Amino acid sequence: MYDIFVRVKDTTKFMIAKFREFIMKQGDIIILNEELVGGKPKPAAAAGGKPVQNNGDPIKFTQALLSLKERCDKFISKSFSEDMLF
Repeated sequence: MYDIFVRVKDTTKFMIAKFREFIMKQGDIIILNEELVGGKPKPAAAAGGKPVQNNGDPIKFTQALLSLKERCDKFISKSFSEDMLF
């Protein structure tokens, strides 16, 4: 399908915009996931009077971002003939 769409003027710009939108939404889901990046600060009483930030799980966070990148790379490779614009 990509080989057909690429022949039509401005179609690739549209596809790039939509794919970028998809990537941004998926990235937001990961970044806003409190389990991965940490949630609201823990109550001050539990930390001896000072609020403590829950830092989440950096390994799971990194794995989620790398998984998203891998999925996007595969999609670009298969769907867009590895076009560097994507």
